[in-house]
Amino acid sequence: MFYIGQKKFEEAGNIYKLIIDLSPGDSQAHFYLASIYDESGNREEAVKELNKAIDLDPDYHEALNYLGYVYVEQDKSKDYIISQGFDRKIVEDVIRMVDNNEYKRRQAAPSIKITPKAFVKDRRMPITNKYK
Repeated sequence: MFYIGQKKFEEAGNIYKLIIDLSPGDSQAHFYLASIYDESGNREEAVKELNKAIDLDPDYHEALNYLGYVYVEQDKSKDYIISQGFDRKIVEDVIRMVDNNEYKRRQAAPSIKITPKAFVKDRRMPITNKYK
């Protein structure tokens, strides 16, 4: 992670490629290599590695969280995410989980924002506006 913090993506990538060579079933190594590719602008390789991480461990929360991040924070549609090379069933499952948990947000008292975006359905319309 030191190399990533220093923006030395090639060195970091080489380390994670070596880890994957030694342990090809390591979903975490595939996820971090995907993160390196994403940070360095190599979206195609990032998608491949993220898909490998999810294939190796379908419940790997960091990889699934990344799909939720793309959906909520980057405001991308399901079709866009799928068109980037992600498995349709996994994308639909992640989006279903995010959307189904929107009610939890409405049960809590309004508080400070943790991210620049609001959550799911109120991403475009604040909770205080009862727009229908």
